[in-house]
Amino acid sequence: MNMFSYIFQINNNFKNKSYFLAQLLKLLSQKNRLQIIFLLDYYQSLTVRQLIIMLNLSQSLTSHHLKDLKEVNLVYSKKNGRQISYSLTNFAKNFVFLLNQMSEDDLNNEDKIIFIKKSNVM
Repeated sequence: MNMFSYIFQINNNFKNKSYFLAQLLKLLSQKNRLQIIFLLDYYQSLTVRQLIIMLNLSQSLTSHHLKDLKEVNLVYSKKNGRQISYSLTNFAKNFVFLLNQMSEDDLNNEDKIIFIKKSNVM
């Protein structure tokens, strides 16, 4: 493998990783999906019916969110008779752990907010 093809391969790996992370963050920018993730983290496993009751969402919308989360490997399903329960994957558990590390102080820090606003302008 010559140097150019090696650099091209590394560049493609970064593009693939960047694309995946962008899709993941876009998916999680929706409040209901984030709530599902946090509920599954807290309760370990929930059925669609339980999520419908907790989130006050329709069955079709809840199922749609779960399908989307399953496609990016954040949740997995387990069938038990007629009921399907959902749980977080290890990847999602690690992701939630990182999100939980953000304290309210981090989220309310004015210096960080100003920096974000300035960087978005550029």
